[in-house]
Formats: sequence, C-alpha cells, structure tokens
Amino acid sequence: IKAYSKLFNSEFKTSLPRLVLIGDPGFNYQEIASEIRRVPLIYPIGYIQANELVYFYHGAEAFIFPSFYEGFGLPILESMACGTPVISSYSEGIAKLFGDDIVLMSDDKKTTRERLQRVLGDSVFRERLALRGMRAVFSAHTYSHRLQHVLDSIGMNRAPVPAETFCFVAAVDRREDV
Repeated sequence: IKAYSKLFNSEFKTSLPRLVLIGDPGFNYQEIASEIRRVPLIYPIGYIQANELVYFYHGAEAFIFPSFYEGFGLPILESMACGTPVISSYSEGIAKLFGDDIVLMSDDKKTTRERLQRVLGDSVFRERLALRGMRAVFSAHTYSHRLQHVLDSIGMNRAPVPAETFCFVAAVDRREDV
C-alpha cells in the first residue's frame, strides 16, 4: 500500500492503474487504513466468492500478493494460469517455487516501489512475465512434476511416470461445484 501510494504521488500517477483490494481486512489493517482512504485509486471491495476471482485475475494488469503467511501460494498459481503477472512478497518457499516467473518484493521499500513501477509501467516486461507464468503453470507446476519433486526431496528416486497416467481427483462440498 505504501509503495503504491508513493507511486500515486509521483510522475507515474497519470498511468497508474486502480488498486483493487480483495479480501477481508487482515492483521494490522488499521495501520494502513488511512493510507487506503487517502489514495483515490485504491478500492477495497472486501470478500468475494471464489468463482468471481477469475474475473479479477483476467482483468488485472498485475496481481500483487503481499502475504507473509501463505504456505504454497495458490493465489499466485491461479493468477499465473489466467495470464496475469505476479508481484509477491518474499518468502523462501515462494522464491523457490516460482523463481523468475514472478517479481518478488523486497524489504527495501524503494526497491519494491521500483519493481512495482517496472511491472505496471513496462508493458513488454509485463507481457513477458505473464507468458513465463502461464508456461510455468502448465509445465513445471503440474501434478506429476510436483509429485516427482516431493519424492526426490525425500529420497525416493524413481523413474518419472508419464503425465497421461495421472488423474485429477477433487473433493467438493456441493454438487453444483462439479
């Protein structure tokens, strides 16, 4: 929020897209609430249904994921699958899992602001990042790839199983979710 606010107060202001905040206010929200109210391009819309997320992913110039508590990064995968470039907070797990397919924020606010500006202001870079992300989702982040990675990391070396032999099984709560 603070990095976006600084961009709003710079020469970049005229081309800055709206920042849509999705989800219920989280930890330490009160610390940034005044900043959110001060910048007219920030729109906190609160909680939305999971089936509505795809519209936001597709409509976004970039997906900013400032979570320090996410283990796997499922929202990152969802965004990448929709062709939306990702800017994420840094964690070792996220960095190892997604590498150069996303832009990682820094502890340094100036560096984070510069990375935000590059993704939002450079359409060629943004398009390349989106394509790299889609390619990664549909190659490196498949079920068979992840399973092989887990087995390798625990020392169960085996020959890779062709992807056609896997099936996807999902548990659903309601019949209409199928």
